Amino acid sequence: MKLDRTPRIRCALLLAALGVASGATAQSITLRLNLAVGKKHTYTVENKIVQTNKGPGVPPSMASMDMVQRMTGALNVLSKNAKGFVIKNSISSVKVTVPKDSPMAAQVSMIENMIKGASFEATYDARARIVGEPKASSSNPMLKQIMSSMGGMGMGLMGVEFPAGPVSPGSKWTTHFDIGKMLSQMPGMGSAAKVSKIPINFRFVRVENRGGKRFAKLSYTMKGSTSMSAPAASGQQGTIKMGFDFTGNASVDLATGLPVEGGGTGTSTTTFGQMTMTQKTTATFKVQ
Repeated sequence: MKLDRTPRIRCALLLAALGVASGATAQSITLRLNLAVGKKHTYTVENKIVQTNKGPGVPPSMASMDMVQRMTGALNVLSKNAKGFVIKNSISSVKVTVPKDSPMAAQVSMIENMIKGASFEATYDARARIVGEPKASSSNPMLKQIMSSMGGMGMGLMGVEFPAGPVSPGSKWTTHFDIGKMLSQMPGMGSAAKVSKIPINFRFVRVENRGGKRFAKLSYTMKGSTSMSAPAASGQQGTIKMGFDFTGNASVDLATGLPVEGGGTGTSTTTFGQMTMTQKTTATFKVQ
């Protein structure tokens, strides 16, 4: 007796299709903060900076300045309210390294002491966005002002902000870095508040399984330019032009929404008249 295999084939094709759909659905995720109140997460950050200065009158000793910053700190989840999680970010140690013949060598201790012990307390909503203005603490007034302005800078938690809805591999979303918010806190730089924001384009790459945990692998690019008039206090006239070109990645613990590691590389350029300052930065972070 000849059996009709058509129904079986159709059934197999249907099951295969369902399997593909199920796999795609499994990769669809919603990134949200879900932190444990009272939990303390320690972190390390390393920034490698190579700065070059070009223009008339720049002495050879100032033409190139290299620096490595290594910091350790902690994220303390203090409480949760209707707006989100209240987190205190504090820096416990700082190590700055420069070449022995660097013009920055004499300022290493000052830089370390300025950053060490600095902290800010902020409320982060479910999408890791800062709500309102952080409460900053620092021995340096200018650094305190900059940290206090971070609520409007689009910094997110460890540099990451989440999209409004579910995402699947290849999904993209955009946030913005408001550099004007930061610059306007510096003496005589009030006009900087009007400069353009720089877009940060995120992309969800994939879900990774490591050590029994699931992580969302993200990539990002930050590319753009802006300009502002020279501050009146400088006594100079002209336009300051700034450009940014960065790429990076981050891994987010899907259970908590906490960015646990990441990094990036890129270049920022500032031009004023015949003077050009270029900074090439490589940054990494890891949270435990």
